[in-house]
Amino acid sequence: MSNPLQKGTDPMAQFQSQLAEIRRMAEEANRKQLTIPILNADPPETDATNLWLLADGRLRGRHLNPAGSAFIYREWVSTTAGSGTSAAAPAAPPAVAVTREDSWPAIWSQSYRGNNSPRTDSGTVRLYYGSSGDGFNGRNKSLMGFDYAAIAAALASSTVNSVWLTMTNLHTYWNAGSDVHFGLHNFASEPGTWSGLGGAYKAKHRFVMAQTKRVAMPLEFATAIRDGTSKGIGLDAPSDSRDFYGYAAGVGSGSPVPVLTVNYSK
Repeated sequence: MSNPLQKGTDPMAQFQSQLAEIRRMAEEANRKQLTIPILNADPPETDATNLWLLADGRLRGRHLNPAGSAFIYREWVSTTAGSGTSAAAPAAPPAVAVTREDSWPAIWSQSYRGNNSPRTDSGTVRLYYGSSGDGFNGRNKSLMGFDYAAIAAALASSTVNSVWLTMTNLHTYWNAGSDVHFGLHNFASEPGTWSGLGGAYKAKHRFVMAQTKRVAMPLEFATAIRDGTSKGIGLDAPSDSRDFYGYAAGVGSGSPVPVLTVNYSK
């Protein structure tokens, strides 16, 4: 603004010019004060902003309570673009599922004879299945156990996408290999007596001797542990045929232990 005492100017015209400039500045300041910021989240309470618009269309504001000790928040939502109708806040978008893959090694294993008693020889570290024609051991079967509590915790509220078992087979009766039948059991640790698998066989895979192989298993091999109806995997044979005899590496054999791998989303 120019000096009102400036020589050669009309004092009244100068005053009117100053008044117009003050009005312009006031209007500009007023417009700036009415500009509502668009934010992605509520500003911190240390911020002086007391009215803001969120990107999803909610208009939010806050003011101190009468005691001046806490903020009171208010919210207005337009149901349609351009509408002045107030409505409830829109529902939060559903969480995006995250897919991951985890593996758990077997932590115990035990083989059993045909009379359902535990094998106390190499059957404590090997997973025997089927019959070799040995009348003493008969038709063998085995159990392997995992940290079922950790598996259930990891898979809680998840969708199981795929399941694999990695197992090292040490021996089969025939060079061509053996069909290994898999089922589920619900033992927390090695039972003193074999009492069967939970239901029928769930899967069958062919292994040859000295082979480490990763095989796909039914989703139930993970969902049953997740849901508390199973704790591990068992090996058995449908008959005394030599086609079903062999043994795999168990816990403590010196060879890789069985590993359960699960791909899941939650």
